[in-house]
Amino acid sequence: MKLIKFLQRYLMDLPKIIWFNFKHFPLKVAIKLPVLLHKTELMGGGKFIIDSSTPIRTGMIRIGHRHVSHFRDTGAILDNKGTIIFKGTCRLGNSCAVSVGKNAELVMGDGFCATADVRVVCRKHIHIGRDVLVGWSAIIMDTNFHRLKDKNGVFTDDGYSDVNIGNDNWIASGCKIMQDTKTPANAVIAANAVLNRDYTDWGRYILIGGAPAKLLKKDIYWDRSDDLPLYCLVTK
Repeated sequence: MKLIKFLQRYLMDLPKIIWFNFKHFPLKVAIKLPVLLHKTELMGGGKFIIDSSTPIRTGMIRIGHRHVSHFRDTGAILDNKGTIIFKGTCRLGNSCAVSVGKNAELVMGDGFCATADVRVVCRKHIHIGRDVLVGWSAIIMDTNFHRLKDKNGVFTDDGYSDVNIGNDNWIASGCKIMQDTKTPANAVIAANAVLNRDYTDWGRYILIGGAPAKLLKKDIYWDRSDDLPLYCLVTK
């Protein structure tokens, strides 16, 4: 029964799934099909690594699947010219796109989930901690793609820098996580916030929001196992 359901869901994607797993992973890993792709466009020819300490199981990494119903079922884009490391389970939902440049490294922590329409652009190094949820239409990028000069013609910076996202972070919809960003564990990033510096000195269990981001509240956190609203139907 499980096999029938699997084939019903992945029949159209199965050739690409098999090719991807056996191309990028050792035989004993690939045979379990840890990565399941759905309508995923693959580019770049880079490396994909699953951390050796991670228990391997079928579908532990799912890319392109529809998690949010109000985004079209368009799959995902994986443009990897560098290295992507999975530390455990990972979900990249529909309309998501990941771009990793040559010699760059993207590390996705165990339990990472990007719901829909999320963009991750890595040209140097991005490290995403354990159990991080990213809401739809958010952007995480470690580069400006361009550099500015002062009036004397001297570059003001390198135009790129590391991004480090702490464990148990919830990055809400529409956020922009830019180069130089470093967040503490147990941080909640409010919708449409813009982050571009080190926030770890604010401590854990904080709510950050605004553009530019500022500290909104302390002693608050996101409980992934118990976070759904209880919607009530009020009748007259």
